[in-house]
Amino acid sequence: MNSPGLLAHSLVKRSLAPDLEAALERVRNLAWASIGNGGLALEHRGSSSCSWHNRDSRRPPDQCPMKHRPSHVPEDFSSDFYSAHYHTDVLLPSSVMSDVRLDLPREVGEVWPKLDFEYISAHEYGEDHENHGFVHGKPVEPEMMYRHSWAPRLPPSPVKQGEVS
Repeated sequence: MNSPGLLAHSLVKRSLAPDLEAALERVRNLAWASIGNGGLALEHRGSSSCSWHNRDSRRPPDQCPMKHRPSHVPEDFSSDFYSAHYHTDVLLPSSVMSDVRLDLPREVGEVWPKLDFEYISAHEYGEDHENHGFVHGKPVEPEMMYRHSWAPRLPPSPVKQGEVS
């Protein structure tokens, strides 16, 4: 979740954006463009994406906020909210992700209907807010940079055939 903030700060640091606001505008455009392309294997472009744009019929068609809108993004996309299946993309094997026969219709899976882009903002949120640390990061003490305070979890040991778990 903090990658939009890391990218924005990197753009400013490398003089690819004049300030954080301009960098966040660029990052927001990238985020909008990524919706509807998530979870699609290159060889199965006709399959269903795990995320999709909500529509905003109130916005006039000539007022699209996205620069260089890709063809998969509808002209009346909502710039505030999108929807997605609950998704564990990196935990699932490619054969599952690219087999369109396994795609669930959107209305069957667990759908998060109103995911927002509020966290892509130069506003600094307090520690108690859900958007804290997404753009401005969280401070890490130097001695904790390569350590963490929790004990490692052992993976479950495989149950051998004939054993009772």
